[in-house]
Amino acid sequence: MIAGDPVVPVRIADGDFMIDAAVLGELLNVAPADIPALMRARAITSICEQGIDAVVLLGNTNVTYATGVIWPLADASRVSFEQPVAVVLVDDEHPHLFSPIRSDERLRAALPNDHIHGPAHLDFDEGVDLFLSRLADLIPSTAVVAI
Repeated sequence: MIAGDPVVPVRIADGDFMIDAAVLGELLNVAPADIPALMRARAITSICEQGIDAVVLLGNTNVTYATGVIWPLADASRVSFEQPVAVVLVDDEHPHLFSPIRSDERLRAALPNDHIHGPAHLDFDEGVDLFLSRLADLIPSTAVVAI
């Protein structure tokens, strides 16, 4: 927030929205300072309330938020080609990470080994087919999946 900006409880722009933690805390009877930690721990979520069984997250920021994992930056072409993907299952404590970087100890510290998978090259038909077969191993065919 910029000094002097009015506090707006809900901001909506470009299809995204942001809710002030004080408003959300009051609605949920939770201290506003606790909101980020509760969201990271998935104690505050609307996924299951909406009937969604799994969420596939694309983009570095979304994947970092879901997994807590930060990886080294690279040149633009590599970032575009080797994008990480996170899959969050409603009934799983840890998200699944699909990433070209699997040997980094920071990944191993953040996620169980069986939740770290090879890259999902979604820019190619073959990569999409492989990713869908991996998803089929994680998600029941009757699941509702949000992307």
